[in-house]
Amino acid sequence: LQMLGIRHIRTRPYTPKTNGKAERFIQTLLREWAYAIPFSSAVLHTEAPLRRLGVVGVAQSMENLSELTILTREYMPDFEREFERFAPLLERKGASLRQWVTGRIVSAARPACGGDSLGEGASSGHTGTFGCLVENVIGDRFILSCNHVIACVNGGVRNIDSIWSPGPNNGGTNSDKIGILHDFAAIVLGGNTANYFDAAIAKPVNLSDVDEKIRTIGKLSGSYGYSSFAPLAVEKHGSETAYTSGSLLYRANFLTSYPGKGDALFFDQFGIVGSVAEFAKQGDSGAVVVDSANQSAVGMVFAVAEGVDLAFANPIEPILNHFGMAIAT
Repeated sequence: LQMLGIRHIRTRPYTPKTNGKAERFIQTLLREWAYAIPFSSAVLHTEAPLRRLGVVGVAQSMENLSELTILTREYMPDFEREFERFAPLLERKGASLRQWVTGRIVSAARPACGGDSLGEGASSGHTGTFGCLVENVIGDRFILSCNHVIACVNGGVRNIDSIWSPGPNNGGTNSDKIGILHDFAAIVLGGNTANYFDAAIAKPVNLSDVDEKIRTIGKLSGSYGYSSFAPLAVEKHGSETAYTSGSLLYRANFLTSYPGKGDALFFDQFGIVGSVAEFAKQGDSGAVVVDSANQSAVGMVFAVAEGVDLAFANPIEPILNHFGMAIAT
């Protein structure tokens, strides 16, 4: 210890308040075991469980007041062990504890806009992100997102399939219908033929239900084809990771996997790395990538690398040209 310059510091004798960790441990034992203090408010009722990884909320049944439901983002196989410390308190109150997998809880506000949750109109459908509004030469407006988000990887039926916001994985139901699948660019599967984008558009049921802005970013000034090989500061707002910023650092050709469908080869895609946190995760597909300096769209997120902070985006201009659209401003 002397070699490392480490000094042993002792607490003051007979003065337990100087040992914070021990005091906190004793207080926890008293509150949750010895005294079993009943929860005096919804805040206290919720405070501890909400801090646990994977928990999104706590609900009290009005039909069974002794039942406490923990709302989780995904299934927790060790749920009972995770919450076993609540057992003595619950037993004294005659209460039971159960898990309900709800996924993330998101706003179902209208008007919806870029960055919001969006997906196929089916309980088992895919969920991603509302990219932005685009418009054709006569001013008709459409919602832009990915083929694999709203068209079931080439399986969608044009002018028939419903689109929900929020998407099914975020609690969307038929009452959240926001549009109808209008068109999609087919993805060539098999891994031998180059694809350049993964995109689809939906026709809003009511234009008053959609807005041209992107959450936290605002209205776009337009779009352009980024062709430089210099790094570019970019930002996005996605359904999964909300607002993030990053740097467009790579141009890449790669294979991406569509589970249950096959692999697809993509050429000339943007590779983006986050500035502080990961730039994107699964669930952000469809999010528009914006040039931070001029508020212009340059790409659309459609894939992420597993295990590293690297998101991939289609260049925006080929998408707009394919559908005959421009960014709605």
